[in-house]
Amino acid sequence: MELESKILNALMSTEFTEKLSAGIGNAALALIETEFNTATDPYESPCAPTKRPNPILVDTGTLKSTFTLEVNPDSAIIRNATPYGGYHQAGTSKMPQRMILPDSGMPVKWDEEFRKALDVIVQEFNNG
Repeated sequence: MELESKILNALMSTEFTEKLSAGIGNAALALIETEFNTATDPYESPCAPTKRPNPILVDTGTLKSTFTLEVNPDSAIIRNATPYGGYHQAGTSKMPQRMILPDSGMPVKWDEEFRKALDVIVQEFNNG
């Protein structure tokens, strides 16, 4: 009973939810980095090739380098500062979609990484 109470109190604490938001947000940023490095979308499908010789989604490196994470006690918000990130995410009539963030359902890899982040945070609270 004491352990259940300790876990319940931890789960309801702002400290726990903020650490969890940060852990999941950082996991998402790492997954985005992997997508850029492997030229795959969140569902691990290859991105459409480009007409340019540079790596897919990388021209100047601005898109890749401007992802930011805002952590709140109950959320993690990932943003990209470029005005054209949405064009890659959705595609246009002149450019194929090169998705960066999941858009329909949780990808297996993202689910795995988020669960790992949760496990780490729960272990920290269990040990602390």
